[in-house]
Amino acid sequence: MSSWQVFFLQAGGRLFGTRNEPTIANDAGVAAIEMLQDLLPATGPSPLAIASLQDASVAFLEGRTAMMMNWAGMYDTMRDLMPADHPFRLGTAPLPGGPVGRASIDSGDGWTIDRRSWQSTRAMDLIQFFLQPRVQTQMYAATGWLPISVKAITDPEVIARAPHAPAVHEQLKTRIDSGFRPNFDVVTQVIGSEVRQALLGTKTPIVALRDATASLNAASGSGLTLT
Repeated sequence: MSSWQVFFLQAGGRLFGTRNEPTIANDAGVAAIEMLQDLLPATGPSPLAIASLQDASVAFLEGRTAMMMNWAGMYDTMRDLMPADHPFRLGTAPLPGGPVGRASIDSGDGWTIDRRSWQSTRAMDLIQFFLQPRVQTQMYAATGWLPISVKAITDPEVIARAPHAPAVHEQLKTRIDSGFRPNFDVVTQVIGSEVRQALLGTKTPIVALRDATASLNAASGSGLTLT
């Protein structure tokens, strides 16, 4: 579903409309599925058997694929695990651009302060401390996750440690806002299963997306929060 959503966003699509209704059964949604269909012949013998990012990472490390969409935070792990005789050189680059730009799928961490807190001022001070570029640089050295500060991610010290940082910075310049959803796992399962049916050829792209829309509407009606 994440691969589909990248192409969907790049085609100008949005998952939900202004009234929180699913808006995927359209030209952008179909174009995204057709892009995946076009890519299937260039994949391994059983591409739909890869069920997770971990499976895809293993396939890459074993030399069974030459390119993959991955999280920036995986770079250090891939580099450390890649065998010395690997047939490919490990490198990074921004995602190819679509009609409305380069889209990426990422998660977000939200720091909140409970309104009942008796330490709200000190809590805000702590958040501001962690957001300092200097501290962000130190946190990368400790955790391997790139800074969220643009000043920090372009720091020569960070780039020296993280050669993939410039590609991530370039990707940030054309990011597409897809919004965060607290139960994205439900949305992912519903849309992903229907996209899979389209890739297997058991449904046409538009029928698969209409069925996904109906399932999402049913989930919303049953009380599941989709926004």
